[in-house]
Amino acid sequence: ASFGAATRRSLRTIRANVGGAMRVVAANALVWLLWAFCGWLFVLTIFTLPFATLFTAHMYRQFNGEPIR
Repeated sequence: ASFGAATRRSLRTIRANVGGAMRVVAANALVWLLWAFCGWLFVLTIFTLPFATLFTAHMYRQFNGEPIR
């Protein structure tokens, strides 16, 4: 798929799931802020950043109606 087609599909998905998309943005912003303030704690970084990535992938699948295993 081209960049334009992927962008249009992404925008359609977000428009159809505005509330969920805003929750994903808020959760990721919270995790990144936590990392920014406590990033010197390496253990905290090991847990928070992968969690944010997995949460985003999970919500992406929910938005697109893909099976979640």
